[in-house]
Amino acid sequence: MPAVQKPVKMASHEEVLKKPELGCPGEPTPEKAQIVTAAIWKPLLFTAGYLLALRSISEANFYEEPTMAAPIVASILYLSAVYFGPKYMDNKEPMVISDYVFTYNFYQVILNVWSVVAFILEVRNAGMNIWGNKVDRSENGHRMAFLIWVHYNNKYVELLDTMFMIARKKKEQLSFLHVWHHILILWSWFLVCKYAPGGDTYFGALANSLIHVFMYGYYLMRLCHLPCPFKKYITQMQLTQFVVCMTHACYVIYHNTIQRWLAGVQVFVMLNMLVLFGQFYMKAYNKKAETKAADELGQQKTVKVE
Repeated sequence: MPAVQKPVKMASHEEVLKKPELGCPGEPTPEKAQIVTAAIWKPLLFTAGYLLALRSISEANFYEEPTMAAPIVASILYLSAVYFGPKYMDNKEPMVISDYVFTYNFYQVILNVWSVVAFILEVRNAGMNIWGNKVDRSENGHRMAFLIWVHYNNKYVELLDTMFMIARKKKEQLSFLHVWHHILILWSWFLVCKYAPGGDTYFGALANSLIHVFMYGYYLMRLCHLPCPFKKYITQMQLTQFVVCMTHACYVIYHNTIQRWLAGVQVFVMLNMLVLFGQFYMKAYNKKAETKAADELGQQKTVKVE
């Protein structure tokens, strides 16, 4: 009786890039560029389909305000996953999902690049100022409202960041900062879409989309084992975003271009992010300084021994 052959497990993009010998036997190892090129179509199709779906929904329900059901349900499910997910994974091996993470990060880069360009073009086409714009609730403001609504809906997609951490058992990344950030941002953009989908509220969405181009671009490059020239500036860029957006919110409060209480929510969110990310940055900076000092001390001892 012939022996039964075990199925061959295909290596993921990340595994092939990390260990070329994991490629298919008898076939040349693919270059990084070939692997990336072959994987581009998935996030491209996903982004195109996602935007088309949102466009259809927005045209059918343009005059309907978003309800609280979506953020409430999402928050409950998200916090439940954060609590029960790591417990469920305790006795399990980390999931190998690098292909899905690759597609997700690529999708985020594509969507956020599209958002940045779309916001800038709409500001120019609508004759808006950089700051100092009232909400236009007529048909003329539909395009800007749609772009802000896309940004809000993407906050639900971004919850996958946490799901991937849970699946890969990255408990050290599942911090209070991470969870609080996602919940706070989700609810703040829900309020924007409900009460002021346009005018000056576009600015925060534009700034956030721009930062996410770099952030998810870094994640993508790291997954492909490519050097990232702007890696050390990402946290600084985020902190700058919080300061600029908080300044913008104060400007909005002073000039009353949108509801003052909504701009106050923006100030609260940016202060939270500034404090939490600032603490994270200082911790990382101090840890790096301590490591560097320890290395220098070790080198000095080695020289003395020699």
